[in-house]
Amino acid sequence: PAPDLEATIHFTYKGIGIPLGAIHTYEHYARGVDAMGRFFGPGPEHTFLCALPLSHIYALNGCVLVPLCAGGATAIVRTGKPQQMLRFAQTHRANVLCLVPPLYRLLAMCARRAKEVDLSGTHWISGGSHLTAALYEDLEREFRVRPMQGYGLTEALIVTASNLEWNRPGTLGVPLFSGTQVLVLSKDRRELPRGEA
Repeated sequence: PAPDLEATIHFTYKGIGIPLGAIHTYEHYARGVDAMGRFFGPGPEHTFLCALPLSHIYALNGCVLVPLCAGGATAIVRTGKPQQMLRFAQTHRANVLCLVPPLYRLLAMCARRAKEVDLSGTHWISGGSHLTAALYEDLEREFRVRPMQGYGLTEALIVTASNLEWNRPGTLGVPLFSGTQVLVLSKDRRELPRGEA
């Protein structure tokens, strides 16, 4: 298909009382797959754990399109119970977890009971909302992993990422594409200088 051909409409909600439709083209999806690839370079050796609804752009892109384009696999878990999710990941040899901070928080809370599960060699990618420095440190301590934070909007797919090179707890990373500008604004919407956020 032509890159600018409309492929889907994904809906988002900004708290204004009505859903908002974001139209995505085939090129948007190609850029989203490319952006996820910049995290760690997925390939045929990777199995992605999918525990998020596929109606969400993060799950569709990160758990389906990326492994499909990289020749990898997806293991779809049907439970949100953390211990079962961890065992499922180990049973299916999932080595990439694309989850949201609330699910990572549940995993961290049950970590002591799940010590028999070793996922230290997996890539833990967080999206959908901000992964706090405290939660990052909990996951690092309990599972011996260094989660990577991605950030994007339903309207823009992935915009920034803290890949292995730029990974710092509590940060959203750096812009992935040339021409992307990221600004930090004060409460009164003034641009803050670098390092002042």
